Amino acid sequence: MELTRTLADLLLRTHGADLRKVAVMLPNQRAAVHLRRHLAELHGGPLWSPEIFTTRSFLAAVAELEEMPEHCALLELHAVHAALKGASAEPLHDFLLWAPTALHDMNEVDEHLIDPALIYRDLVHIEGDRCLELQGRILERGPATAGYTLGTSW
Repeated sequence: MELTRTLADLLLRTHGADLRKVAVMLPNQRAAVHLRRHLAELHGGPLWSPEIFTTRSFLAAVAELEEMPEHCALLELHAVHAALKGASAEPLHDFLLWAPTALHDMNEVDEHLIDPALIYRDLVHIEGDRCLELQGRILERGPATAGYTLGTSW
């Protein structure tokens, strides 16, 4: 990765081998691994590594929040599902068949600051009122996000 090699060279020229007070934000952990490797190669041995953040870890540190592990998020999501659907809520084992995909999609929408109403509107426009089939579930009009909710197929 040319960017991380260039960054490593710049960091060593600017700060020397003691990078304890330097913070770097990179797009992902893979880039962080390459940066550390290039720093060690260019320096010729061990050195104090800078604090390396990904976008996600930086936001968590600034907000003083911890990211919820996926299994905990899925359990929270199921609790909300059960509270909204009451007796007609799916059992956890059925819910877990499609919920990880839905949670990932929700995270993507949030991470890219996309208006969820636009996503659901476009899905309905493309597929009509019977879209987003997930394990026998469809998106139908309801009180949830953007006026649509996951329900059972007809």
